[in-house]
Amino acid sequence: MTQYSERIQYVEKEDGNLSTVSDNAGASSSFETIQTPDQELAILIFGSHGSSIQGLKRKVEGFGSNVVDATLEAAIVLNEVEIKKIDLVIFDLYHRNEGVFKVAASIRRISKRTQILFLIDEPSLDELRLALRSGVLGFFKKKSPKPYHLSEIIRRVANGEASIEGTLLTKFLQSLRPEVDGKTQAEDDSAGRLSDIDREILARTTAGHNSREIAGDCGFSAGFVRNRLSAIYRAIGVSNKSQAVVFAVRTGITTW
Repeated sequence: MTQYSERIQYVEKEDGNLSTVSDNAGASSSFETIQTPDQELAILIFGSHGSSIQGLKRKVEGFGSNVVDATLEAAIVLNEVEIKKIDLVIFDLYHRNEGVFKVAASIRRISKRTQILFLIDEPSLDELRLALRSGVLGFFKKKSPKPYHLSEIIRRVANGEASIEGTLLTKFLQSLRPEVDGKTQAEDDSAGRLSDIDREILARTTAGHNSREIAGDCGFSAGFVRNRLSAIYRAIGVSNKSQAVVFAVRTGITTW
């Protein structure tokens, strides 16, 4: 697996290894234009629609990754994973069936190096659970109103970090609602120690807003928001956004 000199954090950065996004108002695609990453990945694209996977291939190549192949054939994917050093397989999913999840599970059995990212719209909770059990590490909703930048999520997943686009994460957490409802006294105490500003930043973050958006809405600098998020995570005893969402829901800082 390709390693990076710095792990990508859940809190945004405006410099360093994170890609920046250009303003491309005229683009017809749901993906944003992204600068070339620092390191090249070996990527396979697997899908059910020829024009879609070819379009995705051009986009992924456009920010510096090496797309080894883009195919509609599961057998080709499994063969490539077995004989080549593949960092990531991207599933571009329009039509899903049980076979898709079997392919994902087979990839993970063949190569522990190779991670899997699903590009998927409107999955059911059962599909999310089945994908996780099949070894899928990342989920990206192409039609999300606030998507992660594709370059960023590709690098996270290829580097072994679980990453779920915000609206999909919320949907998955709904299936865990009985667990989420039972807050502990320690969580209640931690939430009570947060300032009004901290609670606002945490609520907006767990609702899917990024640091720049929060800064613009609340009159802070983006740097202030990022620093406060780091402090908030330490104060409530979490290390990533997924854990912060659970904490915020359990303690009533944010709602479904």
